[in-house]
Amino acid sequence: MPSENCVNITTGITNFKTEAVKNFNSVDLSQSITNKRGHVLNTGGSVWALEFVPKKACLDHDHTQYLAVGGYNSVTEHHTFAESPHCRNAIQIWQCTSDTNASLKPQLDMCILHDFGVVVDFKWCPSSVYDEADKLGIMTVLFGDGQVRVFVVPHPNLVRKQNNIPLEETVYILAKSPRLLLKLPRAYNMCIAWGGYDRLACGTKLGGIIVWDILKSLKSQVPIVSVNICNASLLAIKCLAWISLLNRDILISSDSDGNINLHDMNDPFIVSKIFRVRCTYICIAGTGHGSRFCFGDTDGISRINLTFQHKKSVTLTAHNCLIWSIATSPFHGIAATAASDGTLMVKPYSSEKIKFNPKHKLNVLEYTLYKLIFDNDTQTFRYVDGLLPKTKLPEQLYHNILTDPIVSIHKVAWNNNNNASGWVASGGKAGLCRLEFTGSQMSSHSGVIKKVKITEEHAVLSIEEQEIKNQEEQLAIVKELRSSEVWHEAIPYSYMTPSAIRHSLTATTLRGTHKILRRPLKFLKDNPSECIVIVYLGDHLCGNNGIHNGLLATLLDEQLAYVSLPNLPNFTGFTANLDINYFETVGPNQWIVIRGILDKVEGRKAFANAWIENLEGVRMTEARSLYISPKTQ
Repeated sequence: MPSENCVNITTGITNFKTEAVKNFNSVDLSQSITNKRGHVLNTGGSVWALEFVPKKACLDHDHTQYLAVGGYNSVTEHHTFAESPHCRNAIQIWQCTSDTNASLKPQLDMCILHDFGVVVDFKWCPSSVYDEADKLGIMTVLFGDGQVRVFVVPHPNLVRKQNNIPLEETVYILAKSPRLLLKLPRAYNMCIAWGGYDRLACGTKLGGIIVWDILKSLKSQVPIVSVNICNASLLAIKCLAWISLLNRDILISSDSDGNINLHDMNDPFIVSKIFRVRCTYICIAGTGHGSRFCFGDTDGISRINLTFQHKKSVTLTAHNCLIWSIATSPFHGIAATAASDGTLMVKPYSSEKIKFNPKHKLNVLEYTLYKLIFDNDTQTFRYVDGLLPKTKLPEQLYHNILTDPIVSIHKVAWNNNNNASGWVASGGKAGLCRLEFTGSQMSSHSGVIKKVKITEEHAVLSIEEQEIKNQEEQLAIVKELRSSEVWHEAIPYSYMTPSAIRHSLTATTLRGTHKILRRPLKFLKDNPSECIVIVYLGDHLCGNNGIHNGLLATLLDEQLAYVSLPNLPNFTGFTANLDINYFETVGPNQWIVIRGILDKVEGRKAFANAWIENLEGVRMTEARSLYISPKTQ
């Protein structure tokens, strides 16, 4: 297991929070960034392998997810290729949840101990054999000795049951020998890639590609080679990727001379060169469908090919240094790239706006999810969030190749399970693994409005709440909005974490009998620039005369945020100015309608208007606001 490595981590955009995190503990991002769902894990060793456990589609109702993490046993060690395998190490299996409303922290559920050396990479068999009562799946691991070992990993709950281990304790198992050892004479493997449920491709140091038939090998307990392409390249194969899980005939490879080659398994010994990039390392990822693939190079540019015939590509993301890893989410058509300067970027690759452009203009915005920086004076890592989207390529600064390697992000992986496809994990040299939700349901402060099922806040309604509900259903404006094809009903406060809800003035403190008894109704348009909230105010919210003006100001401020934040960079901002005019007293025990509309956006500034009216449409209070998205480094 990794040695003790306590790390200081700072998170936040405007509300910074620094914590000392010990090995196998985590930081909750939502505690410092309200609309973020995610955690930072301290794994204790440099991360080189990262992948979620695939689960069967029939288990979409189960939010429990498993993330495998591997690499070095510390953050200070360095290793050379094909070194002695006699080195103790561990593969960590973390349990987490895909439920964005849950407050459960990730926990180290199981450790696979071994003495096969450092972990270069591993891949789960994409055809899930997950069974909660039996096994997690089939894992192929590439170790530092250049050999690939195949393990059938048991489920932690099975090990607990067999050994009477409490549920909250980490399970430790020792892998004495693999189920299969995949090796050929003088074939030092450098990369691996699954093709469907039965094919595993391995790229070798001498430029060969070996495709193993894993299904037949497991049945016979003897490694069986399906295809052996000895002369796939003149130099070492650095990366492999199948075009998609459904198409197991087309394999893409890159070598240390910058060549990107295509290999057709129907005629494997004819190698077709697609691109030549002037660099020694190119990472590749299939898009999951069609004939397109993404690749990133040492200049920090990631691209997607258009066709094999014309050999053209389009720029996706632009870092300023080496791209270590690229991953694609076939559910969303989004590519994520991890680079040595500590940045993680995402960019849609299936957008209709992406066209071939010889100047490589970024005609579709790319987003930097975060940038990791290290303060040597305080020995603190800081995750910089809220970075502005890029609309043009950065100026190439070639000295960036000398960036501090401690912040380098080596690996990025999407969760390819259907019910958790919005989650992405990334980790690198510092031993920190960031697990983050990027889906549109993360927050109502999102640029995309998605229909959701509206459920009751409470399973059993009180007599008073049932009476208000009956009134609510008879309101003409409610009937009109619910029958509209333009307006969509949303759940208020769904973008907030459970902790934020507990400390919220309007979501918790002012809720209850004679106050805001029933959860407000919220309606949004497809384009989140207009919002309507309908709420019943009780008689314990009064000031000197009618409902307290301070409460009305709070409700207006929230309404203005609903229409401003989705249109600001990273959906984040704060109230810089709020002007309110009170025309009439708002009496207690009545329904009010709060309307908000976005006026304009100027860079980091959003201007919006909102007003409160009664059911007859009489305007009683109005407000105008300026929201500003914070500057980022």
